[in-house]
Amino acid sequence: MRQIFFYFLLLLAHSILAQQPKTQPLNINGKDLSTVWLTEYPRFNEGKEIRKTEPVGYFGQNYWRFYIHFISIIQNPENPNEYFVYGKNRLKGNISEIQGTLKIESAEVYEEEFSEGIREGIIKGTYQLNEDRKKSGTGKFTGTFETYVMISDNNIQYSTLYWYADGFMNNQFEGTWTSFSSGKSYICNWGDNRIPNRQGFDIGAGQMGVHPDYEKNGWENFELATFPIANSDEHRRQIEEAKKKEAEEWWK
Repeated sequence: MRQIFFYFLLLLAHSILAQQPKTQPLNINGKDLSTVWLTEYPRFNEGKEIRKTEPVGYFGQNYWRFYIHFISIIQNPENPNEYFVYGKNRLKGNISEIQGTLKIESAEVYEEEFSEGIREGIIKGTYQLNEDRKKSGTGKFTGTFETYVMISDNNIQYSTLYWYADGFMNNQFEGTWTSFSSGKSYICNWGDNRIPNRQGFDIGAGQMGVHPDYEKNGWENFELATFPIANSDEHRRQIEEAKKKEAEEWWK
């Protein structure tokens, strides 16, 4: 029986691997990829631009809402696979400056074309972002990231190829925040449209939806703005206010 079970698992593994899309190395030599993390208006493959929403994130086991915004990203001239980052994050009303690096570890492109002359690729790497050590209650963010890119005419840019598909996500950052003073670590993940490792928190189908148990942890406004169901003039006013609040540039 054990032998039969072993062969069943082996066949299942081969089946899963066979379904994985094939990739090949993506040549990023001489390319400055800072815009794939920084762009506010990525392009569709048809050429038109869109306004990208701000990243969504959570902090800790209770999924407190976490905000982050990259203000500047500069490629290291001495190491083209490393990028210097400056930005800000926000948690429970506290805003902190962050500085650190993104380091590209691998870059691949899918062999199958999305459409004629257009393919999608994936860039993977690590990050470390430090808050101001001089302030109390600060720490560092460390982890890994995955970014999908669109390749066309030798240009590499933020991928919008599946923008209208259910479950679209990009710039997935997964890791921890560690206190400078205590050394204690907490999970902290963020991304565009969806958050990595979101099981038990994100109950949405086509788009992110917060589990009711965690709405009180900073997500009420997000839910009201994302799933607006107006049944009165007052409710419509609240929805409009929620949308304005979501659009606030809190990092300025």
